Amino acid sequence: MLKIKAAEARSWVDEIHIVESNRTFRYGDKPYQFKLEEFEKSEPHIVYHKLDGTTKFHGAKKWGVSKKFPFFRKKDIARANETIQRNMVHEVLCPDDDDIIILSDIDEILDSSRADELVRATQEFGLLSVRMHHTMFFLNLYSENWHELWANAPADYAYRTFLMTGEIYKRLPWTSDRLRRLGEWGKHTGKIPLLDGFAGFHHSWLGDAEAVKSKLLSYSHSINEHGQHILNESGEISIEGLKSLIESKQSLFGGHDLSIRTTEEQSLLPSIMSDLERFRPLLLTSANTADK
Repeated sequence: MLKIKAAEARSWVDEIHIVESNRTFRYGDKPYQFKLEEFEKSEPHIVYHKLDGTTKFHGAKKWGVSKKFPFFRKKDIARANETIQRNMVHEVLCPDDDDIIILSDIDEILDSSRADELVRATQEFGLLSVRMHHTMFFLNLYSENWHELWANAPADYAYRTFLMTGEIYKRLPWTSDRLRRLGEWGKHTGKIPLLDGFAGFHHSWLGDAEAVKSKLLSYSHSINEHGQHILNESGEISIEGLKSLIESKQSLFGGHDLSIRTTEEQSLLPSIMSDLERFRPLLLTSANTADK
């Protein structure tokens, strides 16, 4: 994902800042996955921020006061972990007023063919968001109704990725994580400008069943938010169930509709379209089978 993100950014972005913790969102131990040596000579420059979850969360409260009965409950350490990683940007960036800042997750990638338009619009509005194609498991298996699964969520995966000038960034009334959370809840709709058309892709859950299971176990969301079809009779995540979903092109989420669009029907990111053979294992044909 980072290689795709870097390829799309090469012509118009100076730096990509990556934040990684050695803890999962569920606060389990995990190794650092990012290998800086693979990107030492890359453009744009990759800046890697390692977070030590053991230090960051030392003494973190796992229990706390609640507004609802019994008024004392286990707190959501997963959300706290995710928040700390997203908000790391405020500790490491001090841009000039005319710089442009892009806040996004690693799998949310802006289309380089719209770079000039994105820059001009950001300079004009100061702060804006974009619509993104949302795919699952494969690069061209598209979500059709993601916003219908979550109350008040904006359509077209909007208000997750934000662009802003350095001047606006330095006086944002929200942290990076809060800006995004409010976007997911539809609180920015009609208040923050939204660029016309689709400006990129959110390529989610790429990988095989083992990779999907690993993400689920470290995920910041509750397993209960997914369909029961991902669990076995013991209530545990089923590898066979995940394999079946991927093979049948069905979502992890109940009520979530997915459909295949060939590259003739919908172009992908320029860095992918220019090297389709490399990405062939992650592409589907209209016959609903994976190209091998």
